[in-house]
Amino acid sequence: MGSKFEKEKVVATELKDRGGICVLCAKSAENVELHWHHLIMLFDRNAKPILDANGHIVFDRVASITTMVAQPRYSVDHVKAELTKCIPLCAPCHLGRVHGHAPTGIAGDSFTGGVAG
Repeated sequence: MGSKFEKEKVVATELKDRGGICVLCAKSAENVELHWHHLIMLFDRNAKPILDANGHIVFDRVASITTMVAQPRYSVDHVKAELTKCIPLCAPCHLGRVHGHAPTGIAGDSFTGGVAG
């Protein structure tokens, strides 16, 4: 299945491969906490599936990245698959721009250099 450490390493590598920055404002993970935001929520706050032109579901959230890393029932492959549905956002962009409220220390899918927040 993969240990928590192995899954954290996968998440850190994915963040590094994506440039280690917020996709909206380009703040670096070195300077700000980054969250993994599921794309489905950008379009539908009620978590209804987004369909492509052929009517197929584009994104389907299994669980938060933080949950998947922490819980043994999720494998490294599950985490890798879920990361394909996410984008890295800094806390201000994630909570302010996307969810419409200012960040106030809310825990979420946060990873800074691969360490769960």
